[in-house]
Amino acid sequence: MSRQSVAADTVILLSHGFQAEYEAGIANGLARNGLNVVLVGSDSTLYERLDPSIRALNLRGCHDPQRSRFQKVWNLVRYFFSYQYLLLTTPHAAVHLIGQFTTNRPLLFLAEMLVTRVVARRVWLTVHNVMPHEKHTRFNHAVHRCLYALPHELVVHTERTRQRLAELFALDGKRVRVLEHGIARFPDFDAVARDRIRARLGLGPTDRLLLFFGNLGLYKGPDLLIEAFGRLPAEAGWHLHIAGRCRHADLRRQMDELIAGCPHSPRIHWEEGYVADDEVPAFFFAADALALPYRHIDQSGVLFMAMATGLPVIASDVGSFREYVAAHAGAIVPPEDVTALASAIEQFVPLDESERRLLAERARRFDWALTARSLCRAYHPTNPEEA
Repeated sequence: MSRQSVAADTVILLSHGFQAEYEAGIANGLARNGLNVVLVGSDSTLYERLDPSIRALNLRGCHDPQRSRFQKVWNLVRYFFSYQYLLLTTPHAAVHLIGQFTTNRPLLFLAEMLVTRVVARRVWLTVHNVMPHEKHTRFNHAVHRCLYALPHELVVHTERTRQRLAELFALDGKRVRVLEHGIARFPDFDAVARDRIRARLGLGPTDRLLLFFGNLGLYKGPDLLIEAFGRLPAEAGWHLHIAGRCRHADLRRQMDELIAGCPHSPRIHWEEGYVADDEVPAFFFAADALALPYRHIDQSGVLFMAMATGLPVIASDVGSFREYVAAHAGAIVPPEDVTALASAIEQFVPLDESERRLLAERARRFDWALTARSLCRAYHPTNPEEA
């Protein structure tokens, strides 16, 4: 087989440090459908979780915010030239940017997209959030209008996201493909891990545990959750486990004040920091429900981890949450309605282990190996109508 024919079945995935779970999941899904996958990774890539057939290149290096300015600049320059060399030496490959963004400077990402569009045969961009969280400025709107005009095709995970792209940027719907979000792994229910986490939090056998998982941002509504938690009757027996990093000093101070002023503060357990990949499932097994009190969002990978572990979800009615929670288990409440959120938590009845195993089994239809099939056909269609 010639080098050109091999490259014609190749897709280069560039994630820009997006969620490592998502990065590994979509790469594995494409590889297990027969594509030659080249993953442009970083120090945070889950290399041990990748399919053996994937060619993983650590071009993005370290993303530690504590690096010196020189280290940041050198890392960016080294990455840029390494990435361009990869594109030039794989001219017939499809290039799919599966996460935004390379840096928090949208003009740099726009420049990178422009260069990619010039060099690559065909360029795809996955749009997870139509606009950056809490940065809905006129400048960012103008930059994104240019950004979304450059790829040959855009990929979104919900019909709602496609509609928002059309509303905000008047994009041709034929350029936007809806790809069902996948699940990267389905860990078997681990009662030992569940008991270990609950014992560490000091929970008794009848205590109920509500989980808030992931990096903290105001748009995710952690303040709303703490207020709602404070309205629960003490006899309900609920504990709140907040697991994730908070990179915003103002929000961290606000969270500390809210927790200190909550009447149930001894029952709030905030573990601020990075959760190791192999430890993540245990947090979900230990909980009785996941809280997603978001103010706004298009989609969330945390929701799919809950589905994979059979964990019910109590979520705000934003983005596409309603359709997934309705098909899974849990409750949907109006966004920013603290009273409704508190009521949903109080009335929720936890599932037993067998019920959770059944939920997790039903979620297997979202395996990336299944959801990615339509994307494989689109990259390299055998029938022109599939393009």
